Amino acid sequence: MITLFIGGHGRCDESITCTVPKNISIKWFGKQGNPVTKAYSSAVLNGDHQIMSGLSSSDYPPCEHFCCESLAVENEERAKAFQKGRWNKNTYLVQAKPDFFVPLSKIMAYAQQKWSGQKIEIKWAVCRSSVNYSGIIKHDFQANQALEVNRDSTAPSQSPPQVVGNADGAIFVEKWNGVMSFTNYGGVSEKQLKKVTGAKKFGVFHEY
Repeated sequence: MITLFIGGHGRCDESITCTVPKNISIKWFGKQGNPVTKAYSSAVLNGDHQIMSGLSSSDYPPCEHFCCESLAVENEERAKAFQKGRWNKNTYLVQAKPDFFVPLSKIMAYAQQKWSGQKIEIKWAVCRSSVNYSGIIKHDFQANQALEVNRDSTAPSQSPPQVVGNADGAIFVEKWNGVMSFTNYGGVSEKQLKKVTGAKKFGVFHEY
């Protein structure tokens, strides 16, 4: 079994269908249409929170989701949380590279090609914020407990401005080894620097 944690920022679009192959299953930790905090995402990545919120992909096929870019320092922090978990050598963390927005369908196609013939479990550890409507709650993790709290902002998320056709080359893939991350997540791209002042709008510093 190959396990892929999805990190970065996340969004979903209910108007786009997404077929899940038979050899792939998805575990959702946040409810569709709603964001998660950094504490919640980190708790999923390091194993402190393992209870799903939401329905299984086998019974309820999902709409299209997107793994979205974030700043290098945030990629590194998520990688550190992931490496603190008690996983195994077949566990990986996937995050979008700067300036890329990668559909779940493309990540699944990448995984099928890379680990051909194996069963793959995807664990979506980040936001499922809708681009069509506003979720009224966000998932948080405090005092070793998962919580649902009212959102301070209820606008729909912005649709991804550009979407890749192939995940290969658009994602960081980090393998779990239980030690400090050695992946080079680079620096802040020029495009990202231009929108730092609008970081809250994009959820860069606030929610995963």
